[in-house]
Amino acid sequence: MKRQHVVILLILAVLAGALVVLPPERRLGRLLVLIYLHGALVRTAVVFFLAAAVAGGLALARSRTSLFRWSEALYLTAVSSWTLGFVLSFYPSYAAWGTFIAWSEPRTQMAVRVLLLSLLFLIVARWVADLHWLGIVHLLMGFLVPVLVARTGVVLHPLDPIGTSPSVILRTIYLVVLACTLALGVFLSRWWYRRPFLLSVHLQTVEGGRFT
Repeated sequence: MKRQHVVILLILAVLAGALVVLPPERRLGRLLVLIYLHGALVRTAVVFFLAAAVAGGLALARSRTSLFRWSEALYLTAVSSWTLGFVLSFYPSYAAWGTFIAWSEPRTQMAVRVLLLSLLFLIVARWVADLHWLGIVHLLMGFLVPVLVARTGVVLHPLDPIGTSPSVILRTIYLVVLACTLALGVFLSRWWYRRPFLLSVHLQTVEGGRFT
């Protein structure tokens, strides 16, 4: 077994252990596990959207294929994390509010918009087949998503319930979960980088030289 596979298994073991020892919430019980995963995956997605924006900006400035590939790999990890985090919110939403997707909740509307917009950009990027477009998209999404997350209000959704929790144990467990999802995101980005399903059709000669 490769060393990175061992590391991934260890990270998954730590993640599973943290979720197992997580004490049940009075109302939601063990569903708190899904809520912790949801929150960690959303924050992980924001981090990787930002990372994709930085890589995209560097790629545009230096016109290097490797940077465009990293930008896309980070972006795809962000979209994957955002999508999984959104899906994991369905059942806790139903248990708490009686609906799988609370359309009246501003945060839900924001999550759907980000998901649809990020997927639309992926489709358009493949159709346009232009590396500069790809870098610009990553820049836009990388700075748009954190702003939306920070500025979107709440109606039903509690505002940072974990960060404001008086329990040191709950906050510590959440930080462990978040660290694990971030670490897994790094490995997923490396996996995407080695399998660029978009950039494989984008490599091209540009004015001033060939991307390297």
